[in-house]
Amino acid sequence: MHVGDLFGAFAGTPRLATTILRAAPRDEAILLGQLVGIGRRRAAQRVGHILPDLTARLKLMGLGDKSGGDCPMSLYHLADALCLSADHVNRVVRDLRERGFVRFQQGRVAFQDSRSLIDCPDFDAACLGHEGPRLK
Repeated sequence: MHVGDLFGAFAGTPRLATTILRAAPRDEAILLGQLVGIGRRRAAQRVGHILPDLTARLKLMGLGDKSGGDCPMSLYHLADALCLSADHVNRVVRDLRERGFVRFQQGRVAFQDSRSLIDCPDFDAACLGHEGPRLK
């Protein structure tokens, strides 16, 4: 697709252009928040933040709810996304599972105690553009 094609689509559908242009700053703010969070959070906080974040996003697509949902990411994907080693992510996930916070089973993640899952207070589902309780 060329830039001219994009401008043509925008000219033909101004509501699409408006929607995309309104979403861009929000998406940029979310991305910046994620990058800052990676630098400031410990490994357990990173994992404890990304799991409800991923689930909230899947919920928007109809693939999950507040108790959990499909987890399309392997431990290797999570490790790459969080700038951690797969071994470290595995240890953190095992610890969360043993403490009764989260369970992984057949490609799904289930939150057994989502209120206590993360010890970082900055996960807020509202930042994803939908209503939802703060998970902590």
